Amino acid sequence: MFEWISQLFTVRIFPPPTFWDYLVSWIYFTIIVVAVLIISTIILFIIKKVIIRKKFSLHLYNGIKIIFRLAIIIFIVILFTAASASLVPGGLPPEVAILISAITGSIIAFSTTTILQNFIAGLYILFTRPYRLGDLIQIMNQEGIVEGVSLNYTKLRRPSGAVHMISNLSIINAEIINFTITKDMLKTADKEKFKDIFFKKEITRYWFVLDLPKKNPAKTVQKLDEICKKYEKLLNYSPEYYVSDVLSHIRMDFVLLTDDPNLIFKYKKEFIKDVYLNIYGSEEGFKTQYIDTGQ
Repeated sequence: MFEWISQLFTVRIFPPPTFWDYLVSWIYFTIIVVAVLIISTIILFIIKKVIIRKKFSLHLYNGIKIIFRLAIIIFIVILFTAASASLVPGGLPPEVAILISAITGSIIAFSTTTILQNFIAGLYILFTRPYRLGDLIQIMNQEGIVEGVSLNYTKLRRPSGAVHMISNLSIINAEIINFTITKDMLKTADKEKFKDIFFKKEITRYWFVLDLPKKNPAKTVQKLDEICKKYEKLLNYSPEYYVSDVLSHIRMDFVLLTDDPNLIFKYKKEFIKDVYLNIYGSEEGFKTQYIDTGQ
């Protein structure tokens, strides 16, 4: 191949190049391009197999594939421009070579701007680690469990089971709430053990607000305590509640705690339903506060 490349870049002046000389140069050029495409395809195939075997995100493969394709385009343009004297009679005029370079550069710049921005945003997220795999988070009013973090996208599994792919670029400027904390941050945490210095046990502390009636607060507290005892058996931790504001109703903050964020999706709706059924004595409050608001 190196001899072909040397032959391709050899400008034959004496005697003047003939039609067959140009044809041979085009054959060499085509062989080089095809060889590069085949080699890159094989390399990408191997990379994909490794990524699948290591259980990395396929978005990493997509990013590498895009970079490979851009590199091939750049290589072909440079090769054609440099070998133009052997491919085109008289070679490419300088202004044409400059025009081709400018157009190619513009196309690459426009096509890679978003990719590079997402790539940089992905590196920022990976280094700052505002969330990790398995965390229950809220991004742009979308709640879900993080199932994948690549250099381009964050994969978020919603309570419905649908998976949302959110670009890292949009996440950078968005408000992020991470409901996952280390267990030692809890007020009721056990005494820290030596191994906890190196291995911090994580827990999901999911917070939400409900509006409850002001009348008969003693009965409300009694009912809430009963409900919390019921869900302590299901979540392994007793839910917590606090009064956050008093208006025409009592606004209360509720906190569900569990080691498994999937249990939040499983029991949140039932917990809220139990609260309204016990406080209001009917499903009316539940329908108004939960279903009608689309929670």
